[in-house]
Parts: sequence; structure tokens; C-alpha cells
Amino acid sequence: MQRYKSKYTGPQMDVAFERALPGGAIDLSLTDKQFLEFLDNTDFTNPIAQAGVGGMHGSVAYALDRWKLLSGTVSWNSNGLTLNGTIRQIREYPIGFDVVPSIEMHFGTAKITYDDTTKCCDITSSGGVIKRSHLGIAAITDWSKVPKPDKGLTMQKCREYYIKSEKSISLFAKDNWNFYAQSQSFPSTMRTTPSVIVYSAINGTANALSTNSETPFPDFTDFTISATTDGFNFQLNGTLTAGNFYAARGYDAIADV
Repeated sequence: MQRYKSKYTGPQMDVAFERALPGGAIDLSLTDKQFLEFLDNTDFTNPIAQAGVGGMHGSVAYALDRWKLLSGTVSWNSNGLTLNGTIRQIREYPIGFDVVPSIEMHFGTAKITYDDTTKCCDITSSGGVIKRSHLGIAAITDWSKVPKPDKGLTMQKCREYYIKSEKSISLFAKDNWNFYAQSQSFPSTMRTTPSVIVYSAINGTANALSTNSETPFPDFTDFTISATTDGFNFQLNGTLTAGNFYAARGYDAIADV
């Protein structure tokens, strides 16, 4: 019988075995991949909550950015998110292969589930304090090894879905039909064209601008907003008072799934 002769030398095979054995480069690479994250805004001890914890994105209640409050209540301190009810994150796209959800608790218990058909990750608890959530290729058994997400990158990702701005908008009517500088830019590009709500500067009325035409600064509502993924502008439906200012205290841009 002819003896098999490998095309690899002994030293080459030694290197290959060293890479493949536990603790080798391949093993370490696979270990890193178990921490790949398929959710956004997962660190509940330091979360993004542009509308506030339990705030509203338009007419929809959110626990935190990307996490809808389906039922119950939430509160927050540096230990994490206290949940009495259910929160849900909806992914924009399905993952397409098996993944495993995990959850780290400061206190109590919570149940986390994921369904790739609906793209929904749900967390339910009765008074538990949640530190972190995770959706990856394997369950997390040692949270000390899981790197915490960069908050700046998390904010950038969250702003693809929702932007709350408290930047004041002041528009000057150069005549009865046109504003100066009526275009407004978003701080980052959104995932799709959002709905935009502006709030009048004095009264805080949704979809209105305050005017300085008379006291007590009535709301002006005779306009619509035209938005793109990068910003918005005002389309007038009526006439302005030339020389007046029209102002908003900020806006919401909503492109949530």
C-alpha cells in the first residue's frame, strides 16, 4: 500500500494545529464572534432615551430608543431598567439563521424571546431590574467578557430610527409667501423618510409655530412639512405676515419600524 505523503511540512501542520486548538487564533476568533450583537441600545445601565425613559415617539410609547413599551411601566437608575410589563425591539430585517437571546439582571428575573419571522425581540418582567440584553449566535454565560457598546455609535444607530431635537427654529417671513432659511438638516441620515412634528416655541403645540404678531403669541398652523432622510422644510398653505418671526422649540423625526 502506498503511503500518503502530505503536501504540508511538519512545521506547517504544527502551526495549523496550534491555530485550531482551544486558545488558538481560530478559537479566539470564534469566541469574538459570539459577542456579535443583533440588537440596538442593549446597555440598560447607560441607555439612549432621547424622548426620556417611557417617553413618546409621536403617538407610540417607548421604554428607550428602539424599545417599544408594549404594556406596563418602566423606570430607570444606574443599576438598569426596572420593567413591570413588556418591551419590544423590532429589527428592520430578519437575521436568517438561528440566534440566541440573553439577558443580564441586576435584580429579579425577566424573560427574553426572539422570533425571526416577526423580527421581534420581547422582554417581559414583573419588577426586575435589567442591566443588558443580547441577541447573538450563542447564549452569554459570562457577562464580564461581553464588551459594552460605544454610546456614540449607539446614538448614531438610534437616530436612524428616531431623532428628538431641542434646537430652536426661527423663521423670518421676508414676504407674505416665503420664509428665509426654511430648510432644516438632521444631525444624521435616517433609515427612511420620517414623519416630522415641530412644536411651537411658546405653547409647545404640536405641528405649529409661534408668531410674534400679537400677544400672547398665537400658534400658526397653516403649513405642512416636506421631509427627506436628511432634513425637512416648510410648505406654506396660507399667507404669512411679512416681517414677523415664526418659531419652534424643536422637533421629532420618526422613522421607527
